[in-house]
Amino acid sequence: MQTVSIHQQSFTLLPEKAIYWHETNALLVSDLHLGKATHFRKHGIQAPSNLGLKDLLVLHKLLEQTQASRLFIIGDLFHSELNHEWYLFEDFMKQHIGIAFILIRGNHDLLPAYLLKQANLKTYLQYEENGILLNHKPVQKQGVYVICGHIHPGVLLQGKAKQTLRLPCFYFGPQHAILPAFGNFTGLALLEPNAGDHVFVIADGRVIEL
Repeated sequence: MQTVSIHQQSFTLLPEKAIYWHETNALLVSDLHLGKATHFRKHGIQAPSNLGLKDLLVLHKLLEQTQASRLFIIGDLFHSELNHEWYLFEDFMKQHIGIAFILIRGNHDLLPAYLLKQANLKTYLQYEENGILLNHKPVQKQGVYVICGHIHPGVLLQGKAKQTLRLPCFYFGPQHAILPAFGNFTGLALLEPNAGDHVFVIADGRVIEL
């Protein structure tokens, strides 16, 4: 694990593709894309089953491990129209009754507002606290540091024998950070960092700074 300090706030980067925000006792994740695999199978496209459940089991482990009192989902919680994976998430929330679930709406978060309210899921377009702004897409706002998702960042590493490996990563630039996609049924967008940027890859259950 690696810890990054921004605006006197401490963030621990977890190999499960999440961030623990110490000062607020909050867990940050982005881009779960629940419902995506079920959506694909419904339309005759092959997709692995039970991926949503597996992602929720990892999330349960992280909540137990960190003892976070809040979970921020920085956009794209649910990928498609309503399907049974939404009810898995509702059950998941009921199993963690003492935790505040907060969604920063993303471009895929199109489920009706009444469903979110019924599940006691708080929603925001963006959320600001302690000089940190949570927003689904990268934005610029003076005086705050932005933590976002949306991009599904990754890097391409090349070995001595010219073999290549694509790995998810955390990206920290001068004005914003990008979380890797938490969901397993998502692609990667390869980044080309600039000088001074900090990139942390996730490999073999570890977070490693390049």
